[in-house]
Amino acid sequence: MGYRRDVRKYAARVCGVGVFGCAFALVGDALGQTPSEIATAKRWFAEGLASEEKGDFAGALDLFRRAVQIKRTPQIVYHLGFCESRTGALVEALVDLDSAASLARSAAADKVVSAAEGELAEVKKRVPTLEVHVVGADKPDRLTVDGQVVALSMLGTPMPLDPGSHTVAVAFASGATVTNGAALAEHDVKTVDVTPPAPVAVTPPPPPVVVAPVAPLPEPPPPLPPPPRAEPSHPSVLPWVVTGVGGAALATGVGLFVAAHLDVGTLDSNCSPAMVCNPSQKPTYTQAQTFDAIGITLGVVGLVATGAGVTMLVLRPSSSSSAALVVGPTGAAWTGRF
Repeated sequence: MGYRRDVRKYAARVCGVGVFGCAFALVGDALGQTPSEIATAKRWFAEGLASEEKGDFAGALDLFRRAVQIKRTPQIVYHLGFCESRTGALVEALVDLDSAASLARSAAADKVVSAAEGELAEVKKRVPTLEVHVVGADKPDRLTVDGQVVALSMLGTPMPLDPGSHTVAVAFASGATVTNGAALAEHDVKTVDVTPPAPVAVTPPPPPVVVAPVAPLPEPPPPLPPPPRAEPSHPSVLPWVVTGVGGAALATGVGLFVAAHLDVGTLDSNCSPAMVCNPSQKPTYTQAQTFDAIGITLGVVGLVATGAGVTMLVLRPSSSSSAALVVGPTGAAWTGRF
């Protein structure tokens, strides 16, 4: 409160009749601005002083920032820095209070110089600092604090920052970025050591695997044609025919042979002991001889045919078997293909 009383005393002495005296000072310092701008700046400054007197530093700060955009006078800049120091914007207060003292010296406003330098000394005691050190030989490429790029020359130097939480990020040429956080309160003096990450060993990719081309499998041979379907075999009747014909011939031959011999026996009994026969019986004798020859022949043929037929039945020849009766000069015989 003592400092506020000094401010009020300073304002009364400098502005003369209060707010309106300060407004006249603004008019004199704001040559080149339009009357509307000067009047508005005068109103903002007066309202800012009233808010500051009530302790509404945030409201006063907004009004002083508007006014200073129209004319940057030592008085407006001083009150701007004063309200910034009261709202925690200590770094901005450092800049504006130092600027107010410089402007006041140029304007020979000794009271403003004294007030600005006194407030500046108090802010310097309150503002916290953060010093960033890079550990190792890697050179950083960029430094950011709270997302704002900061000159690399600030590394290793105490940086004034507002109280609160802050984020420091250091980027390196390798592409890696190291981020650290720091919480600062008024009067803090802190140091942050940033260690670049160890280089990651790059493992070369394994050589490509060369796969030998696989020879195509040979095409399978075309399937064999199905075997011809065997025609159902039918039992051949040839053996039975041969056997039957042979049997009939044999029976006939035997019959003729027996009949011939019976006739011959009868003729022999009718002849005289001197073997003199009746000439009338000669045809009968000749017929008997003929039947005898035919019977023998048929008997032989029948016997051969019967044997061939039985043989074919026993051996079961194929359907292609064939047999034939061959009569030659030496007699009759069966021939066959089995």
